[in-house]
Amino acid sequence: MQSQAELQSLMNTLAGQQLQQNILDKRSTVTGSMDITTSTNYNLLTYHGILWQPASIIWNKATPNTCRIFLWLAFRDRLNTNANRVHKKWAIDPHCSSCPTIETANHIILHCKLADEVWKKLNLHMQAMSSANIQAFVELILDNMPEQQKLGWPACFAACAHGLWKARNQRVFKHTEPHSATIIQQIKENLRLWVHRLKPSLRIHINTWADKLS
Repeated sequence: MQSQAELQSLMNTLAGQQLQQNILDKRSTVTGSMDITTSTNYNLLTYHGILWQPASIIWNKATPNTCRIFLWLAFRDRLNTNANRVHKKWAIDPHCSSCPTIETANHIILHCKLADEVWKKLNLHMQAMSSANIQAFVELILDNMPEQQKLGWPACFAACAHGLWKARNQRVFKHTEPHSATIIQQIKENLRLWVHRLKPSLRIHINTWADKLS
């Protein structure tokens, strides 16, 4: 059996090892943590010691828990978009209600009409249009952004993405078309509120992004 073969291979490897008393035996976990904790073991079992790229965007201190859960679903394409609702046999039409294209999380957050207005306000429209998915978009912005602005970007993206999702739900379930100026104002107000989750010295980084929405 494969398990027996792997065990035998390990035993053969260990049999050929000799301890050297004059060599420092220094060990560390593959997750980079110095301590063996439940958290490090969970990360090892879940991601095999490899950090999932969007994790730092999702689990940002300034972002409320409800928004973190939303982002986790969005990055994994688990939101109940029309495309996913059709896949689950909950609906028959996978298209966006305002655009002639399949409605996915990437479309709602990056390419839909309302998203265009939000990213234009932040001078990020071209980057949104050229990105295939939200992870590529977030990483593109981080790679080409001044260091000081990077600190506030996760919260700004979270507020924008969540605001666009709520606007989509308003259009679908309440049959009212949200105005782009209203959505942008709500995003700005959320950022102004979220800064109070941080130390005063860190608030300026999020306020800088909120100012761009004025």
